This record gives sequence, C-alpha cells and structure tokens, in this order.
Amino acid sequence: MMRRVYKILFCILMPGCLLPDRIVAQEQEKNELSIVAGGGISTLYYQLNNGKYKFDYAGTAGINYSFFFNDVFGISTGGEFALYRSKSDLNPAVSADFPVIGSDPAGYYHYALNNYSEKQEFLAVNIPLLFQFQYPLLFEDHFCYAAIGGRIGVPVHIKYKTSGANLTKTLYDSEGNSRETGSYIENPVNEFVDYNKISWMLSAEVGMKWNLSGLFSLYTGIYCDYGLNDIVKNGHRAPFLILNEANPTAFTNNSIIESGYDQSGEVESFTGKVVPVALGLKLRFTFRIPDPCYK
Repeated sequence: MMRRVYKILFCILMPGCLLPDRIVAQEQEKNELSIVAGGGISTLYYQLNNGKYKFDYAGTAGINYSFFFNDVFGISTGGEFALYRSKSDLNPAVSADFPVIGSDPAGYYHYALNNYSEKQEFLAVNIPLLFQFQYPLLFEDHFCYAAIGGRIGVPVHIKYKTSGANLTKTLYDSEGNSRETGSYIENPVNEFVDYNKISWMLSAEVGMKWNLSGLFSLYTGIYCDYGLNDIVKNGHRAPFLILNEANPTAFTNNSIIESGYDQSGEVESFTGKVVPVALGLKLRFTFRIPDPCYK
C-alpha cells in the first residue's frame, strides 16, 4: 500500500506527468541506488622472505548503482573508498655495507638493523562491475542474492610507517679490521611508496536482500576481493637502508614491499608480488528508483 502512495506522489510531483488510472503489481524496479559500507579482513597480501607477515582489518564505503534487466538479473557499478592494511616484522637482522667517502685507505661501514617492524596502508578508489542474481528464498518479499565480477582499484596512496629499530654501525678498514662500533635507535619513518599501480581484482558477494518497504531495501552479505596484479610499480629491489653521507650515524629506509636486502652478494627482494585482499561483511542500504509514470 505504501509503495502505491509513494508512486502516486512521485507522478504528481513530476512535471508533465499524469496521474495513472491504475497502479501495476509490485515488481523489481530497474534502477537502484545504494549506500555501501563493509569491513573485515582487508589487507595487502604478500609472501615475506625474511620475517613474519601479519594481515590486518579495515573496510570500504561508497555508493553503488544497479540496473536490473528483470526481476532476477542485474548489473551494478559505483565508487568506493577501500583501505587495506598489513604489518611485517623482520627477522633475522638486515645488514648492508657502505663505503666510507674520502677515506684513505678505503674502508666501509657495516650496518645491522634489528627489531624492525613496519605497517603498510593502501588506500584506493574501487570501481566495481558485478553481475547480480537474486531469487526469493523462504520469504516471498525477500531475496537471496549472489554477485560476481571484478573491481578496478585506483590507488590514492601506499603509506608505510616504522617503529624504532636498533641499528649497529661498525667501521672496518680496507683489510676488514674493526675500528669503531656504535649503536643507534632508528627515528620512525612515516612515508609514501612512490609509483604504485592500478589493481585488478576478482570480486564476489553473497547474502540476503530484505525489502523494507515499497522503495527501500537492505542488503546484508559477505564479500570477497582478491587482487590479480602486483601494485608496486618499480619492483622490489630498491635499496632498503639509505645512508646519510653527511652524517653516517643517521639513516632512513625504504619500505620492505619495494626494496631488497643483500644475500650472499646478491640483492634478494623482501616480498613477492603485493596484492589487495579482502573478506568481510557488507551492508547496502538501497533506494529503488521508481518509474515516474505508467502507461
């Protein structure tokens, strides 16, 4: 009854639209507009070669538009902000050698970094394209639904933040004899990873669609996203420790997801490819846009 009232008022208020003599039976409207929110495991996933990886929790929020071909099949798209977070602890120590500038005879500094911990954060604007199937289940006015398709993740930023690690610096002469040793606490780093790429993801949702009234519905479901490509554009072999030539006791570092470490004279990447992955609960509060008039 309330749905019919809404449609009559809508037609009266629309310019040039005549009040219909009759109202057709309830059907799935062709157009839906939704406010979307979800959360759960939402992480940057990668294999870590030199330490312990931990996934983290975050979520997504945005708007969604759906078009239905009939009462059963539809297609949806929209725009959503999505956050993915992860954490890694390096073990054992990471080391690097740097030549001493201007020394005669030649010498080098040996750096060993211990207790290093890093958090990563990937913020993206996701554009979904999902094909939806819905069908009444147990309840005449409510539906089960399933959606499958993909998402394009347009990067806003990848940020990494470190905690204070311990750095041991040893000065060696050209013959490999230790001349000086010092220990320092790292200043925490809070920087961005440059040159990240668009992410291509497979996506799926399944759940229930509850009709709250003639025009409003609530979707409750489980969603899953899995990234297919590496989002770090320039690979994973950038220098990890960065020497401050003006002050050898000071140092900074790149993120482990873009850098490598020395392994028997060769550079070994800390990680494999880095992809966004999400698994959680999603809510969609939906307004079903009515046709203004009926013939």
